[in-house]
Amino acid sequence: MAVWNTVNLTEIKPDRFDAEYFRKDYQDNLSYLNKTGGTYNLGRLFNHINRGSQPSYAIDGTIKALRSVNVGFMNFNETRQEYVTDSFFEANNRGQVQRDDVLITSTGVGTLGRTSVWFYNDKAYCDGHITILRNGSVDPYFITAFLNSKYGLLQFDQNYRGSSGQIEIYPYDISKFVIPECLFPYQQETGDYLRKAFELQQESQSLYQKATELLETELGLDKITFEKPKSYTASFSEVACTRRLDSNHFQPQFKQLINHLQANFECKKIGYITSLNSRGVQPTYVENGESLVINSKHLSATHIKYDILERTSKGEFEANSKAHIFKGDILIYTTGAYVGLTNVYLGEEKALASNHVNILRLNDYSIDTTYLALVLNTTIGKLQTSQHIRGSAQAELYPNDIAKFIVPIISEDKMEAIGNLVRSSLENSQSAKILLKKAKNRVEEIIEEAAKK
Repeated sequence: MAVWNTVNLTEIKPDRFDAEYFRKDYQDNLSYLNKTGGTYNLGRLFNHINRGSQPSYAIDGTIKALRSVNVGFMNFNETRQEYVTDSFFEANNRGQVQRDDVLITSTGVGTLGRTSVWFYNDKAYCDGHITILRNGSVDPYFITAFLNSKYGLLQFDQNYRGSSGQIEIYPYDISKFVIPECLFPYQQETGDYLRKAFELQQESQSLYQKATELLETELGLDKITFEKPKSYTASFSEVACTRRLDSNHFQPQFKQLINHLQANFECKKIGYITSLNSRGVQPTYVENGESLVINSKHLSATHIKYDILERTSKGEFEANSKAHIFKGDILIYTTGAYVGLTNVYLGEEKALASNHVNILRLNDYSIDTTYLALVLNTTIGKLQTSQHIRGSAQAELYPNDIAKFIVPIISEDKMEAIGNLVRSSLENSQSAKILLKKAKNRVEEIIEEAAKK
């Protein structure tokens, strides 16, 4: 059935003649917001709405350069993190980020419209693909919650320009966003959800870093300098035994790591300590389905993104028992740019793993699952992942290769201490996610209550 809409000539602005801008769901969204009573345009609420500028990246830089990849929906990450020098930062005002600035990714399909607020005291610098909102008359944390709600996200979809992947949303377009006045009395309440969530995110990151440092110190990894010679040799017996012909598999640093671990610790292969080492399945996604699905986009080192989990039918879930995920299972991303990324599932609800996620279930209960997940996310896991991945354009890590990974076993008290730090980190991260979701839900609830009056 075709979806159409009619627009009065008086509603067409000189800068927007495209039919997409006047889609019915976009117009309905604005009409609904106007039903709540008074509204303000974002440009009236913030004195500064401008993009950053192109950074001059420096290896010896100490100030984070934020690009679209580093800004998420109410969070930040250090994916392929770049830096700028203090001298560059001081000489270029336009991209400087201040505490409590609202940052919006403003280019690209799949990246445009992600909004967060810079809650750190640290300096940062934004590139030209990020819009900065500053000097507002309202709480920037509350505004961030609104822009992440369904009523804010629809306005990003309506106001971007361009096509074929080269889409942009300009400061002028963002300044037109409609903000319902009915939200203003509740801005402290909704903003506080975000403030507490961001505190928990920082605590989570700190705990995870402590766990990593404790592990690397305990294993002596902080004292190893890995060899990276320009050339190296592998014996015929090594090639025959591993059935690998790719030179990457035989890099000296891989052997150096394994030799260090086996010389100093009891080591076990994953294949011997797991009762399940299996990939998931390709699910049929069903809106409002009864069963959770976890795929690769839901995994990160410090948390599983429970807020964006997708669903499938109960029948498909029941038909794929080998892909069932239980609380305490270790999940590994097995395909693409972040292959090897690992986390522990701490959800209470059973879930189904997609075909890009590998499930590990321990049968050796003397090994802490969160300890093992951390091992796989640190140098030990990353080097073994680099050694065993296959393919070039599309990297793959198969269950048979994961089974060969070596896991160092340390004393139970140290393993438990590391595991507890990781668990606390994951729990704080999950609590932060719940608060962020509450903020969005509360914004939407207030709007809907006002629209009914």
